[in-house]
Amino acid sequence: MQDGAFQEGQVTHPIGKCILVFAGGTSRTFESFGPPEADEEAHLRFRMAKGPDFKSRLDGVLDVLGPNQRELVTLTDDGKQYRRELDRCDIFFPIRRGLILRSELRVSPVDEIEIDDGLLRAILRVKEYRHGARSLGKVVEPLREAKGGFLHRSLTPARNQLSLHVDANGFLALLNGPQTSTPAAIRLEPAAREVIAAGIHATFRELGREAGWLKPEHDVDFAGLKSEFGQNSNRAAADRVVTTLALAGLTLAPGSGGSDQEAVVRLRIEYLLEVLAEAEHDGWMAWHLDQGWQWGPKTDKPKLIHQCMKPYVSLPDVERNKDRDSVRHHPDFARNANMHIAPVLSASVNTITPLPTTP
Repeated sequence: MQDGAFQEGQVTHPIGKCILVFAGGTSRTFESFGPPEADEEAHLRFRMAKGPDFKSRLDGVLDVLGPNQRELVTLTDDGKQYRRELDRCDIFFPIRRGLILRSELRVSPVDEIEIDDGLLRAILRVKEYRHGARSLGKVVEPLREAKGGFLHRSLTPARNQLSLHVDANGFLALLNGPQTSTPAAIRLEPAAREVIAAGIHATFRELGREAGWLKPEHDVDFAGLKSEFGQNSNRAAADRVVTTLALAGLTLAPGSGGSDQEAVVRLRIEYLLEVLAEAEHDGWMAWHLDQGWQWGPKTDKPKLIHQCMKPYVSLPDVERNKDRDSVRHHPDFARNANMHIAPVLSASVNTITPLPTTP
């Protein structure tokens, strides 16, 4: 800050190089720091307090976004007041809330939070936290009582306490409301499941050959797999295609969606690649846990031990690339089964069946 100093009586104290943090102030952006010039009386007081002089000496500014959706600030027609409206392009405020939630619960980057779906939906989707991050912290403070266990909705603060920090009615409506329809409710018909499972295994073989990690016993087609376990693993992966796509707002639908739609789908998958790849790994690990597998430093299949039975972020990159590549091939799996991937709102089927192929 140029000429940074403050006066204490007759003594001038230099500030020097510094970062000034304005938290909890009346202005949410640097643009609206100080009244509009058209409000002559208010702007005169601002000038007398050396407000414009202070702003002119700053080297740079950063508007730090909180848990609420960003607001756009414009002037009213008379230029005397600021008008605020929600920025519809800010779709990431639930992610900021999720980060604050993890910080408040003091969990490590690799820890998963087990939380009631309705409670999570209310925390991430309530319209506004009245006092920003401070309010979000007050709402989730009782959740610390779980001490790393499952976060039940019964830990929600009482209505009168909620009303200090959020719209209590809106929060509780999200908490207790019915689950919205998701693609997870869609089921694959057996024929489509087999086609997708075979496609997943074929992709696995192709990528394994290229990267040099494919084992000889796996270098056979789907029907040639000797163990029923190997086939069932691919069938479970086919089922996961539906639930993984749901995280991106996508689902499977019969027929062809066209090249333009597929291009858009591939862009969305790439944009959310790490989220989808982690979900794919979590699903793979959950299925293996159900089959009795556990983690070990070295894979030992007869003993049901696998070295990848650990969080996605702890995997070596070569293993994470397998999940990434699998997700990238979801449009190909769908096409092989005479289906396509579509946004959830444009798909209205509850059961996925393969269409007959054209001779």
